[in-house]
Amino acid sequence: MNPVLAIPSTREASFQDFDAIDALVRSNGLKPRNKSHWVRMWQGNPAYHQGFPIGWVMEDEDTGKLTGTISNIPLAYTLQGRSILAATGRGWAVEPSVRAFAPLLFDEYINQPVDLLLSTTVNGLAEASHTICEQTRVPVGDWTKAAFRVTNYAGFAGSALRIKGLPSLLRMPAAAALWVKDQVTGAALPKAPANVAVQRSADFSELFHGFWNELVALKWNKLLAVRSRAALRWHFGPAIDAGAVRVMSVVEAGRMLGYCVLLRCDHESSGLLRYRIADAQWLVNDPRIQQALVHAAVETAIEDGVDVIETVGLGAPTTTAFERAFAYRRKLPAWSYFYHSNDPAMMEALSAPSVWEPSTFDGDSSI
Repeated sequence: MNPVLAIPSTREASFQDFDAIDALVRSNGLKPRNKSHWVRMWQGNPAYHQGFPIGWVMEDEDTGKLTGTISNIPLAYTLQGRSILAATGRGWAVEPSVRAFAPLLFDEYINQPVDLLLSTTVNGLAEASHTICEQTRVPVGDWTKAAFRVTNYAGFAGSALRIKGLPSLLRMPAAAALWVKDQVTGAALPKAPANVAVQRSADFSELFHGFWNELVALKWNKLLAVRSRAALRWHFGPAIDAGAVRVMSVVEAGRMLGYCVLLRCDHESSGLLRYRIADAQWLVNDPRIQQALVHAAVETAIEDGVDVIETVGLGAPTTTAFERAFAYRRKLPAWSYFYHSNDPAMMEALSAPSVWEPSTFDGDSSI
């Protein structure tokens, strides 16, 4: 007979649990964080307050050993003039021997007293659990696909050959063939519009104060993640420190009209160097502004020697301008973006696609 497994206990995580949580995350093949980056997901987070659970752990009652973990990050949103406290789960990891009890952690997460739950980095293993637990797919965009543009043919070809296990000596012929193909069939890069100035930087300027005030007034009826300068600098803080962020801003007469953020998201196993569109917003629906940002983003990727630039969640309002210039598509392992609220009125409001403007700024997609 198989031994009966004892049900492990669960409790709120503490900052003192970092070493055990880090070991669990690593053993489950998830990307680890150093302690300072892990702690700053709460300390310094404008949405965090004392008493908010930083996550939950599962432990063996006999030994006290941590056997499971899920982190819980607070995020500030707005909708129709109301402040929304959201939470996003991260690093759900459980030892194989007690994986049958993994839902105990998810149950703690989904039953916490917040306005909204956002899960934006769901992988193939977790998709079924989110569906079973009545998490809802975001109703705007296709979150199983990404669009990308090659910006360094030699680097891209080399990574593709490594993935396929083919000889590296084919790199330059493959790069040349791909370049020719793109000249014939690839989507053309939009020309930089005349009289539209784009400023490039590696941080968020003081202009983001005024921009956010205008944006939240303009999109008061959208579920919108707070994009104050403080929120942006917290969100991208470690990446800014690592030089992994590029900010493109359209500025006219001292007023910011739109911006996009590039975030380094390299594919380490293949050596692919990649920028992802982590966020994009504009105050006026002017194609010239969008074209200027797309052009500046692609040019920056080329100048920085990055192999590809991509956007995730096809068909979302702030990604379509980039999709038109990104000729290639790739399939993602799972539908990555789910949401849930324990408030029936909130769920009813969020059932309308018009309320949504989802992006990879949401949840933990770019933290």
